[in-house]
Amino acid sequence: MSTVTAARFDYSYEQWTAIENEVAKVRPGSLTDFERRRLLNAANLYLIGSREPNFIKWHFAETSKRWKRVEKLSAELADAIASGTALLAHTTREIERVPPALTKLREFAAVMSVDRVFRTRTPKQSFYVDVLKVWTDRGGKLGWSTNAQVGGPCVRYFKAVVRPVMGDDSPKLSYIKDIIDDEKRRRQDPLPRRKSQRISRA
Repeated sequence: MSTVTAARFDYSYEQWTAIENEVAKVRPGSLTDFERRRLLNAANLYLIGSREPNFIKWHFAETSKRWKRVEKLSAELADAIASGTALLAHTTREIERVPPALTKLREFAAVMSVDRVFRTRTPKQSFYVDVLKVWTDRGGKLGWSTNAQVGGPCVRYFKAVVRPVMGDDSPKLSYIKDIIDDEKRRRQDPLPRRKSQRISRA
């Protein structure tokens, strides 16, 4: 099921321009097609999840199942490579690079396959996490500044992405600060043990 097709949400030309004006301050250039798809999928998953909680349960269960498969296949591939190189009694530099990469992939998949990584998040929380992931993957920093009010590059980007989707339900500036701080903490502990009170209020 395509989340984009199901919800039929897209940013307007003006809204895309506003988002790109913010991300260009981190890295010059327009958003890539991949980055646009990530933002659209995040927005549409939030919109569907807000209306259909059962869809979110299915989506997260399916995501967990697929990462479990990645974990299993990466382990099997690592074993097959070890077995193959043992029979040959030699290896190449290119092949030597593969096992460490597979180990990292398997470790990441193990984290992503744990259901509670997803079950602890509401559709709103998942939307915020996905939006900030696009920002940091592009090179942006998680942070905010205060003068007369909360602001900064990350805050402006967040508002540009979230406001067209959530409208009047968008978090206020004081909550955006908490959302960013909470995401910093989440990345230090990718398996949250309790629901964040700050993001749940935003």
